[in-house]
Amino acid sequence: MDEALGGDEYIFDVPNFRNQPREFTLRRVFDMTERRFRVARHLIHSKPWDFFMLVEMGPDRLHHMFWQFVDPEHPRYVPGNEFESSFRDYYRALDNEVGQLLEALPDDVVVFVLSDHGGRPMHGGVQFNEWLAREGSLTFAEPWSKPTAITDAPIDWARTAAGGDGGYYGRLFPNVKGR
Repeated sequence: MDEALGGDEYIFDVPNFRNQPREFTLRRVFDMTERRFRVARHLIHSKPWDFFMLVEMGPDRLHHMFWQFVDPEHPRYVPGNEFESSFRDYYRALDNEVGQLLEALPDDVVVFVLSDHGGRPMHGGVQFNEWLAREGSLTFAEPWSKPTAITDAPIDWARTAAGGDGGYYGRLFPNVKGR
């Protein structure tokens, strides 16, 4: 990778991106993408390939951090904010990188461009564990009065059939102990 990057650091991901200053995260996303594609073009030219795959995390990180600044329908959107063009600017840069990568490939190569999920605003949500508790599938040993991570909640596992954990979507975990 050193040959391809000329001393620049390879950026696998933007660690802890939600807790970084927005300007830092945005710059890191752009740098990460540019460097990943630089390495990909280098590898395409320097190695024989039967299969080559590249995963770009930039769009995911960008959408999670900057949606509210770009989407006029978002409740926190402010017209003319400093990040309003971040999606447009990033996707132009990404399009350029994809174009350069395609130019580096032989003509007979089959290319797939995929996404692991879509992007859209999240208005509202389901309080998954509260719903499970209301339905009798999740039982607590004692009440509590503040938001609590499921790993720290006083769960009565002997009387609990399932619990949920996970960031933006509900992951259901059946309690199978002793069953």
